[in-house]
Amino acid sequence: VSWDPQHLDSSFPHFCAAMAAGAAAAIGVESMAALPVAERANFELFKKAAAGAALRVAGRFTSPGVLTTTDAGTITVLPVEGLDLDNAACTAPFVEVVGTKEGDGAIRAAGVVPMPGGEADVELWNEAIKLSQKPELRSMFAAKETPASA
Repeated sequence: VSWDPQHLDSSFPHFCAAMAAGAAAAIGVESMAALPVAERANFELFKKAAAGAALRVAGRFTSPGVLTTTDAGTITVLPVEGLDLDNAACTAPFVEVVGTKEGDGAIRAAGVVPMPGGEADVELWNEAIKLSQKPELRSMFAAKETPASA
């Protein structure tokens, strides 16, 4: 599908549909929604996180149940009950596993989010994760609490 900006009204919906057609849907959405806001982490930050911490770790599945992170660490992915790691979402070239840290080298996955567009620039992603930890930038990446409705 080609995209012609002069014919935005007629071609844009087809362009979006073509982009989405090859993308797998996230799995475990209900389980992820039940977690607190998960902080993005690479393997280095994963190792430092406390057991039970809610985390989002990006990378690719290099074998069933094994995620290789953007900084070349490996984490065992243990699915919550009902989560199918044989799903198409887990075959995407770049995914984010959302779950809680369980021990030194494992995450209990509540869900898996495939990133659209195929391969990602893992070095850029990893640098963004590291930048999010800088004290002077931390507030830009921290989850904000919204006031309760009156």
